[in-house]
Amino acid sequence: MKPPLFALAVTAFALSLIGCAGTSVDETVLVADHSSGAAEQAGPYTLAEPGALPTRLDIPLARSGGYLLVPAFINGESAGLMMIDTGASLSVVAQGVAGSLNLPKDGTGRTLGIGGFEDFDYRRADHFSIGQPASALNGKRNTTRGVLQLEREKMASLRMLGFGEALGVSLGGIVAFTDFGDVPFALDASNKQLTVYEPRAFRPPADASRHRLHSFRRLPMVRAELDDGNQRVEVWLIIDFGADNALTLPRAVLDRYPGVVSVNASGSGTTRGVGGSVSSTQTWVENFRVFGLNLQHIPVNFETPPPTMRGEKLIGRIGNSLLQHFRLTFHPAHGWVYSEWNPSGDAEAE
Repeated sequence: MKPPLFALAVTAFALSLIGCAGTSVDETVLVADHSSGAAEQAGPYTLAEPGALPTRLDIPLARSGGYLLVPAFINGESAGLMMIDTGASLSVVAQGVAGSLNLPKDGTGRTLGIGGFEDFDYRRADHFSIGQPASALNGKRNTTRGVLQLEREKMASLRMLGFGEALGVSLGGIVAFTDFGDVPFALDASNKQLTVYEPRAFRPPADASRHRLHSFRRLPMVRAELDDGNQRVEVWLIIDFGADNALTLPRAVLDRYPGVVSVNASGSGTTRGVGGSVSSTQTWVENFRVFGLNLQHIPVNFETPPPTMRGEKLIGRIGNSLLQHFRLTFHPAHGWVYSEWNPSGDAEAE
């Protein structure tokens, strides 16, 4: 029997090998406790009982190379820092962490990454939680900080050493988009914060624009448009905080609509991720509309997508180099994503 196939990190760790400077984690925000023994967890808050969550639960994050990291705990033991990756549909524990915590094997599976397929072992994780091992009011009414237990009984075990070295930090695994279930949550890269909301008390951000949230292999996806000078070109983008590049599009877009780029292809390189690596062509798109904004001169990588991403729809991804300019609030149960633009950075918006 073939192992089941999951869209685990379709684009997780899409690290460009061109101009990848060394980075270090922002240690002023948080430090994961790597000491042995059980971690003291406050609350406890659990997604198994969403109605018992506080009105909003704020979890501080760290950033390294633009990626969002959070302290994680498995069965009460520190698992180090894990990456929050909305381009992943299955959570991951690093093989080294799984071994040090003596997590038992629990079956096998297969993941699809940008480079193809990769087989893995499942590891049993009876309790998987993220956040600071302390809880305190942060000065705002109905706002709490603490540890959140996710609903995940087993995790994929993959080699993470190379990815951690590229980020300049020891990486314990991946927190996937699907780990949050149907509970509303927000990612604010500029303020390095994850916020989880009690579903009944949730209210959309007052100044945010609302956009239909689609799903591709259980991953969040939005509609976007390009302009080739003669017509609007519809593309679909996986919202991928685990991808480094601002914008990645299938090579078919460049072949069919060469007018979407502002200059001819300016370089080539290799993008490495789960399942291997793929070659890419790098340039800029002239006009790009997403989340209700008109953006100009956005860096783009054109790549050949995995076979399961090829079809009538032109499916790419929007990565953290661009997502860091947004605060995104996901409401999976209702099929909406709310976007707030942070104008800092080089991107131009209208």
